[in-house]
Amino acid sequence: MNTMEKALLELNQIGQTDVELQKVNLTIMPTDFVAIVGLNSVNKHALIEFVTGSRQPKNGEVNWTGTRSVRVISQHNRTDLIKATAEQRFRLALARSLVNRPSLLILDDPFGSLNMAVKRELYQLVNKIGTQMKAAVLLLTHDVNEAARMAQRVIGIRNGSNQFEECGARGCDEQKIDQVTDSLFNDLVNVAY
Repeated sequence: MNTMEKALLELNQIGQTDVELQKVNLTIMPTDFVAIVGLNSVNKHALIEFVTGSRQPKNGEVNWTGTRSVRVISQHNRTDLIKATAEQRFRLALARSLVNRPSLLILDDPFGSLNMAVKRELYQLVNKIGTQMKAAVLLLTHDVNEAARMAQRVIGIRNGSNQFEECGARGCDEQKIDQVTDSLFNDLVNVAY
């Protein structure tokens, strides 16, 4: 990371009383690939709304450098093509999302209904596109392995605030990924109980 480069997005002490978010901190640089694990659906959707600007947090700040240009892909908005496979719907949703060259692409549990072979192919596609377009990617997932294998950084959120941060496959060497995956899983289990 270039220390002179400005952050694309910063969440500072984000909190909301009607959901369980308290003091969430997140910095995303212009070409980062960050994964967040551990959020329930309500908190995940609130976080997406804060980032996209469709909702303001009760506490804390959301700061953007430049124009806020965000696209969200989730299992629920992947297209209206009923006869298409899940993989085809994801690819079409990704293509539609990239037309306007967003500075941030949010992936909201997009790979849940896909088999592992297809997931791996799409992981590579998303990484390649993010790098080529110089777009930041924020992956929100419950799959610790997926987060560790795709992202540069993996942030775990429990009880409404950041609990830990680890490097992911794009931020660690390949040999460390199994250790990171085990560490993330253990951190999530230990914090949850």
